[in-house]
Amino acid sequence: MSDPTTIECSVQFTRQARSRRANAKPCEGTLPPVGRIPRVTRLLALAHRFDGYLRDGVVKSQSELATLGHVSAARSARS
Repeated sequence: MSDPTTIECSVQFTRQARSRRANAKPCEGTLPPVGRIPRVTRLLALAHRFDGYLRDGVVKSQSELATLGHVSAARSARS
């Protein structure tokens, strides 16, 4: 099993006109918000991976990448 994670933060409460409002300060080491990664970010990461495959000689050309990705060679060469 994994060890439990503990995050400690200080929270200050101030009294303002019949209400209590928490003034939370961002904690160091907080986890990033969980959500969907933007499509452009995923496509850019994929482009970097494919570029690495070309540089390292894993694939010979963009047309080979297109074949492996099940798209036409004309579509893969589009800028």
